[in-house]
Amino acid sequence: MLDVTLSIDSKEVHAMSVHGPWTAPPTDTDETLRQAEIIAKHIKGLDDQPFILAGDFNMPPGSKVIETISSVCKNLTEGIGGQTLNLNIHKFGRDGFFVDHIFASYYFKLNSVEVLNEDVSDHLPVVSTLEF
Repeated sequence: MLDVTLSIDSKEVHAMSVHGPWTAPPTDTDETLRQAEIIAKHIKGLDDQPFILAGDFNMPPGSKVIETISSVCKNLTEGIGGQTLNLNIHKFGRDGFFVDHIFASYYFKLNSVEVLNEDVSDHLPVVSTLEF
């Protein structure tokens, strides 16, 4: 996980990116759960500072990994359905895995979130519009 602190309107905002380990199919493991606990602990340690956390978690909704992170912040991609693996490139894309997620602190209001059908990598881009 990377955590960059930005200054927006004199307020510090954390922009965090994650790339989780891949298992085929995506499965909770001791290692993925260990990493999710580290991420959740880091979020708790931000002491109510605003943040956005996004990336390829390589875990589907409903997994213990995603539930662990969702327990400490807002899951902006919860319930949107579909898949984020690119059918044209990713060898497991046909299986319908949604493994890319966006989370945020409660400072942000979600206006929209969608998965774009664009060939930018082996994953489809997940785009959201937020109000701060």
